[in-house]
This record gives sequence, structure tokens and C-alpha cells, in this order.
Amino acid sequence: MTPAFQCDISATGQMLNNPEMDKEVGKDLTAFQTWRDDNGFWSDFGYDGLSLVFDVPLTDLQTLPEAKKLALFRLLVYLADTPNDPLHARVQALATQPAEQRLVVLLDLSARFGG
Repeated sequence: MTPAFQCDISATGQMLNNPEMDKEVGKDLTAFQTWRDDNGFWSDFGYDGLSLVFDVPLTDLQTLPEAKKLALFRLLVYLADTPNDPLHARVQALATQPAEQRLVVLLDLSARFGG
């Protein structure tokens, strides 16, 4: 696990280790929502951005079927849209897990979104 993993969804810029991007994206869900709503997240990163947000291996993510990647993205959007949902605590608890195990649990959590 890298110290960059943050399940508040908003630290994408920090995960890129880019101070300018960090200022732009901010530290709250509103910033992610704005970036998403402007199609910035999707057009900048596509599904590969999920590896940044959830700190999972890009190679593992890229081997997933399209439906599972879409479900993970829907999970991300759901978390951004519902900041008070108890699901946030479950995702945040994954920060201490190895990346591979984190991906397995995230896939399980995202199954309800069509994966």
C-alpha cells in the first residue's frame, strides 16, 4: 500500500503527486464531482483513473472485464454523490489492506452497481 491511498475520493490530484493538480482538484467530494461533471476525470484518465483513486495495480485493473471496470467507476460516482453513506467507512477501512486484496473487496462492493 502506498501512502497516497485515500478513499475520500477527492485526493486524485495528490495521488498524481502534482501540486498544481492538487490545488485544482481540492480535498473534498465537491471538487471530484465538479471534475467528473465536466467530464474531466473520464476524459483525462478513463478507467485507468480508478487505479489512482483506489490505489490498485493498473495492470490488475486493465485485465478486468469492461462490466467490472464500469461497476468500479459507478461505485466511485456513488461515493462522490453520497458522502454520508456508510459505504464510505467500508471503503476507507481498505486503506490498511494490500492493494490486491483492496481490489478484490472493491470489486465485491461494486457488484451492486452492475459488475
